[in-house]
Amino acid sequence: TSSSTNRWFCGGHNANLARLFGEGMSAVVVLNPDLVLEASAVEALADGMAALGRTALYGPILEFADPDTLAATGVIDTAGTKWVRGARHLDLRQGEAMTDLPVLPYQTAAISGACIWVPLDAYRELVGRTGEFFDEDFIAYREDAELGLRASLLGIPSRIIPGARGRHVRRLRGTQRGLDRQIDALSARNRFLLAFKYGSRRPGGVVAAFIRDLVVLGGVLIAERSSAPAVREAWRL
Repeated sequence: TSSSTNRWFCGGHNANLARLFGEGMSAVVVLNPDLVLEASAVEALADGMAALGRTALYGPILEFADPDTLAATGVIDTAGTKWVRGARHLDLRQGEAMTDLPVLPYQTAAISGACIWVPLDAYRELVGRTGEFFDEDFIAYREDAELGLRASLLGIPSRIIPGARGRHVRRLRGTQRGLDRQIDALSARNRFLLAFKYGSRRPGGVVAAFIRDLVVLGGVLIAERSSAPAVREAWRL
């Protein structure tokens, strides 16, 4: 699917998902261009769906890849995700060695947006009940976390299939938190967008999350003023 405007990650994938499911696909893989799946990964994800059900989202275990060659590094990129008390969304086991990995599928808070296996039934349930698959208000950060949270509130689980593997670069060169003002602004914006959208249903401890919100807001007002318009945009959205 092509577009004359940049619809960003969420809009682009929403358009492709709608087109592919409209053409009769039973499942679609959302896949980043900086990721390479192992030859058996798609089969493993399909087998996981067949065994565990079609009203769920599935994903692989991803390994960090060398940014120049895409070669394996032996270091985990993501083995699923979790929410911590400060309402931060973190990748499980990121930075650890690719050893002692689980064998059986397991449930996780969300699937990394780098690679999500989307069955038709899960897609229909999400779009039918919430109007969209990815929330297109989220740009660059937390779109996959928001998807996993919204799906879980509808009773749609996110599951990791350990037999499916891939290698992921993760970071585009020149776009890094603390070095790029736009990236900094989007990170702050999407944290508060998630908070405003979900209120008391946002994961994490209420007190710890509120304290971190204050810390982030204080940082924006004192040291990162270029992000202030992004926080106001989150409230408007």
